[in-house]
Amino acid sequence: MTLTTEQTTREQWNTFRSALNEDDGIGVLKAFRDRLICDGSFNRAFNIDPEMTLKSEYSILSISDICIFIPQQLQEKLGWDGEKSDRAELLKKTLDLDRLQRERIKQLQLVHAGWDVWRQKQITRYQNEDRSPRGVQITHIPFAIELTQGCSGACSFCGLSAPQLSDKGSDARDLGAAFERLLKELHKHSGALGEYGVLYWASDPLDHRQYETYAELFAKEFGVWPGTTTALAETQLERVIQIIHSDAMERPWGLRCSMRSASAYRQLCQGLTVNERALLRLLPQYRQSGSVQALAGRAYQPEAIDRQLEAGGSIACMSGLLISLPQNEISLITPCRAEPLNRNGYRTLASTQAATSDELADAAKRILINLPCPVISPGQLLRVNIDRSQYSLYCSQEFPDLLSRLEEQPMSLVELCRQLSPASSPQELIGYCVTLLQVGAVRSV
Repeated sequence: MTLTTEQTTREQWNTFRSALNEDDGIGVLKAFRDRLICDGSFNRAFNIDPEMTLKSEYSILSISDICIFIPQQLQEKLGWDGEKSDRAELLKKTLDLDRLQRERIKQLQLVHAGWDVWRQKQITRYQNEDRSPRGVQITHIPFAIELTQGCSGACSFCGLSAPQLSDKGSDARDLGAAFERLLKELHKHSGALGEYGVLYWASDPLDHRQYETYAELFAKEFGVWPGTTTALAETQLERVIQIIHSDAMERPWGLRCSMRSASAYRQLCQGLTVNERALLRLLPQYRQSGSVQALAGRAYQPEAIDRQLEAGGSIACMSGLLISLPQNEISLITPCRAEPLNRNGYRTLASTQAATSDELADAAKRILINLPCPVISPGQLLRVNIDRSQYSLYCSQEFPDLLSRLEEQPMSLVELCRQLSPASSPQELIGYCVTLLQVGAVRSV
């Protein structure tokens, strides 16, 4: 996507927001579409008698409003002639902004040349490894900053296995200057892509009482609020309403709400107006909604590993820096299909600890300076960082047993070169090891 297309995206979003105030049917149509995917009992009733259900529950809507949002067999049952209303066209284009933004994120380049080369390798690699619809949605954002340690949500579907909340985070007033320095450092290296960084990972933004303050500092640096995804919306309705009426909504679909249950969806409906809900992207995560979970984190099932190619093997949408403010730690991570050694659907390639929050910006530079390949000296030991089931993804005809040998015993490049057969090339071996380091298949000890 070009910058012009990005501007068009924002214009489309603003057109939708304005239309909500001019036509009551826009918000009602969005509510109908959300209810179809979030309310199993309504979905079943609509499938049995769509015409009567529409008339009794959503009389303001016509067949031409709803039909592009329902399955083909129901379109035929309603005798749809293919006509789409202006409402339907507007909502469809606005919903499509989510997909367009994902495409834009993957196409944007990082300012830091080494980081960009490394990220592009991860994008290509993961596209080949996970061709599921969910795999296509992995955008490889540049960084994620955890404001808290753990999450209070305890979601059974958590694809990152977030631990129980144990640290509610630092006071923004105390951390403000260090946080701003960190953001400036990240912005310098990430450029325009930096605005797609987020302030959560295996955490929930609304667990931090001052999330909005951190988001405003983010906006001060990057020009827009960070995209926000929460599983706690129905428990903190007042904050959600405040965010809806803040600058957060300048970003298309800037607030995404994971619904943990049908009850959570109903609470959200009761606490927000139709037009407020229309600005939210609702993500039902419970079985009754028919949602498909990526087989990662708490949803990882070794016995169902073959289904990853259908359901997806990761929700880890980042090839970049995972930053923990509570722990003052930064890691370089990249997505992978979840497996026994990396059940949360990502691999850690390198980590560094900052003594204090004031040193986080320098810690980020220490990791980035070594890209596109994590640094390795000839004498450092290499160990396998993936499960045996993943070996076939990175097999080399020249060195077919290297990963198995490193699994048995970590070895250095010097030791590996000593064991080479006369027909093998040390340069090719080193090149192969560099590739394995870049994708996180091996890691230095």
